[in-house]
Amino acid sequence: LRKRLSELSSRGYISSIRQGLYQVNKIGLHPDHTKVSPHTIAMRLAPYCYLGYSTALKIHAQIPAGIDDSIYVVSPTKFNFFSYQQFNFFGVKALKIMASKRKK
Repeated sequence: LRKRLSELSSRGYISSIRQGLYQVNKIGLHPDHTKVSPHTIAMRLAPYCYLGYSTALKIHAQIPAGIDDSIYVVSPTKFNFFSYQQFNFFGVKALKIMASKRKK
């Protein structure tokens, strides 16, 4: 698999976003000209994740976009910070919430 990914990358068909996450490039376009939504990337970073904090507020137009290029992803598993294009991705570990047991 790694050999095939390396081959596709060297031919310009895919480009690496981070380890284990790739974008498919449009044929004939340089990878830098292919834009991927940072929210699409964020939702592929961890299972059962959601966008949180200022990222969610920007989506719902509660704060102006463009102030901060940080994307906050809340998930059960934390991941390391990384940058892609002009965005900075931060992983925040979600708090465990215990469900109350019903009494019969």
